[in-house]
Amino acid sequence: MEVRVMEAWVNTSLGKRGYELKNFIGTGAFGKVYLVKKRQTGILLACKSAKTLQSQKLLKKEAEVLQQIRHPVFPLFEEFIEDSWGCLLLMEYVEGESLAERLEQDVLPTKEALDYAGWLAEGLEYLHQLSEPVLYRDLKPEHVKICYDGKVKLLDMGCACRLSEARFSKAGTRGYAPSEQLAEGQPGVYSDVYAFGKLLSYMLTGENPCLPSSKKAGVLLYKKKISLYLKKLVECCTEEDYRNRIQDMGAVIRNLRKCGGEEAFLYESIIK
Repeated sequence: MEVRVMEAWVNTSLGKRGYELKNFIGTGAFGKVYLVKKRQTGILLACKSAKTLQSQKLLKKEAEVLQQIRHPVFPLFEEFIEDSWGCLLLMEYVEGESLAERLEQDVLPTKEALDYAGWLAEGLEYLHQLSEPVLYRDLKPEHVKICYDGKVKLLDMGCACRLSEARFSKAGTRGYAPSEQLAEGQPGVYSDVYAFGKLLSYMLTGENPCLPSSKKAGVLLYKKKISLYLKKLVECCTEEDYRNRIQDMGAVIRNLRKCGGEEAFLYESIIK
């Protein structure tokens, strides 16, 4: 669809429901993303569009997940619009730079990394503890937005799915997603734990796990001035065999609370 025709459809669909198209933001996984304003309140929203049948199906799935969520780490759902032309998903507009942009500048100080890690861990634990548990499945810096107040938001629920359905589809980004999620295996909440550990290692070392030259998280961490306990935590999150991994985000959070403490913690003291 030509850009003008696409924008005309978006503008018409939004206008009928009291929204005003403001600007083009960028291109997402499913299609173009726009900045829109709700006329009644003046609130700015992000609007994701999907035109192809496959992208419409995925965007609808994202909307269904987002509707369930009420947690400060995730953007608020506003509305899902579906017509003969395609689908639109409206949600809270989050300003700020992405964690990917922040990591391009420099390695994060340990305290900053732990602050972000704590908020993300709480958001993931919330998903895992819903009445129908949800796996995020695609944690990476591009999906984390650093807000102007210093807190973070976890965007893009496009790969998220109910835990009960996770084994029927493959999803995620190589370097962050564990083998049981990318190939034939049994994904679980421990799969998000793995991606969390990879992201935490990236924040602490500056080494992108997606690059072919990337070393094992533990090797990189031991070259840094980071507490032994924190190094062990990352190792226990990123075990290749999920049975040896920290099993849930609740245990991750309890371990994170210890990470500012003494370096004398033993490996066995990591809570799994």
